[in-house]
Amino acid sequence: MIYSPDTDTYHVGLPFVRQTLSGKRIVILLKAEPGNWQCLDVNELLSCFDKDPDLSSLSRNLLPHIIQSLFISTGCDYVSFFVGLGKVSFLKTFFQYSEFISSGNSVQTVTSGSLSCSEKDTGFLAFVRLVGSVYFQKHRTAFLKYSSPAQLFQEMRGDNIFKIHENWLQIIRGAIFERIEFEDNSLPSFQSLWFHWLRSCWVYLTWSQALEQDFSSVLLDRYGWEIDDHGNLMITWDSKENIEKVQKTVEFLTRGCKCKSGCSSKRCKCLKKSQACGPGCRCLDCSNSICIVQNQVSLDNVETDSDSSSSSADQDYVQLDSVDDFYCGSLSVLDDTSDSEFSEVE
Repeated sequence: MIYSPDTDTYHVGLPFVRQTLSGKRIVILLKAEPGNWQCLDVNELLSCFDKDPDLSSLSRNLLPHIIQSLFISTGCDYVSFFVGLGKVSFLKTFFQYSEFISSGNSVQTVTSGSLSCSEKDTGFLAFVRLVGSVYFQKHRTAFLKYSSPAQLFQEMRGDNIFKIHENWLQIIRGAIFERIEFEDNSLPSFQSLWFHWLRSCWVYLTWSQALEQDFSSVLLDRYGWEIDDHGNLMITWDSKENIEKVQKTVEFLTRGCKCKSGCSSKRCKCLKKSQACGPGCRCLDCSNSICIVQNQVSLDNVETDSDSSSSSADQDYVQLDSVDDFYCGSLSVLDDTSDSEFSEVE
């Protein structure tokens, strides 16, 4: 028996119950108050997962790793959470679409890979399917044409399985963009989910050494963190390209020129950067706004056969676009409760 009110404890131990500790019965004491004791039998919990018909398509050997990886990747120590979405949302969606999310088929299949941090690349694709399915379910009325996220996925095309998943995720991102109130409620980009998954893999590898006397530290800068020139450890949130696009968008929306002479000379800092004036500008009688520039480019294209040399309209902006309770349904022990861009991790 192990006393711990932290749900991390029995998720750390799930794979060990089936492997190293298969001959032992593990019980977690979650609460120890007079007249209010709550215990979780980890062996029984795993047995319930094995018998659950919603998970019948999953490998029995991989199942403990899948549940553990699901817990880690949806927010725990060293891994960020998804705003407005708790673990129960992810668990419910996973149980509903487990075959689509974690099919475990061969790599030739588009929906390949089990949701396990032990499978870095194909596991990431399963993680993308999980996250996309959760946002699909949350904004269900934005996808009335489709009966499930799997049906939407079947329409996707791409050069490889990574691109197909990225296209599918982008469709969902675009459909829910106008429905969210704040940007942190939006679906993360494909690249940012990759770095998130790497950090999840780091936690998984760390937990896998829980029974080892000699602990081997895994290099953080290979798993979703980076070290700057001063030796400081920082989280890699997204690709540099995406971060630059967001920075440009923020600058476009919040900072601009204050010209009073029509923004027709290089004294205008927007024109000097070959950019159109935007919502962040406070200029008067502007002749460099997006509409004017776009109209001018259209007229230039009509009047001449050559391509317009104006680049001010071609801007590269991006559209700012309790686990215990859940387990109670299956276990009554508790009372209340890119592609080539991806680098190989050694």
